[in-house]
Amino acid sequence: ASESEIGDTSEQYEVGGGDEEATDVVLAIATALLLGLLIRTVDGLLPRRWKDRSIPFTASVLISGLVTGIVLIYGGSSDAVSTGLRQLESIEPAVLFAVFMPALITPSGLTLDFHQVRQTAKYWLTLAVPGTMINAALITIVVRFVLPYSWPWSYSWLLGAILSATDPVSVVSIMEANACDERLKT
Repeated sequence: ASESEIGDTSEQYEVGGGDEEATDVVLAIATALLLGLLIRTVDGLLPRRWKDRSIPFTASVLISGLVTGIVLIYGGSSDAVSTGLRQLESIEPAVLFAVFMPALITPSGLTLDFHQVRQTAKYWLTLAVPGTMINAALITIVVRFVLPYSWPWSYSWLLGAILSATDPVSVVSIMEANACDERLKT
């Protein structure tokens, strides 16, 4: 096949220069992981009497993310970490989902006690599943009739389903931090 049949790929892909961008992204991810480790370490070093008043780990990570975003927006820094974080903004959400979610959810799945799942099935089948469906329906109705977007039913249902589901990573994290009963973790 000739080059004209295949097409000129030099316009589509830049040759060279990718190593520095990849290094910036890896540096940004490493910085974020170190920030999380620092938050966890400081939380572990707090005296026991302060533990009751301390901010939960998930909330402190949220706050540090907000501060990082504000610094990036208003700080105007051009160092490698800022460049890497800006490049992470354009990454496909599916890639982030495929890379990070298995690492976050797998430990809970590996320690799941199937005997407790069977014992508690009547509760989550009668409470959690219908409760999530009712919540999705209520959110759908609000989105469809109250908000000024004039979305079709399909978009309204999609948003209702997304917003009604709980975040398993944060739920597991909060339950482990508060030493909840094993039946609740199931």
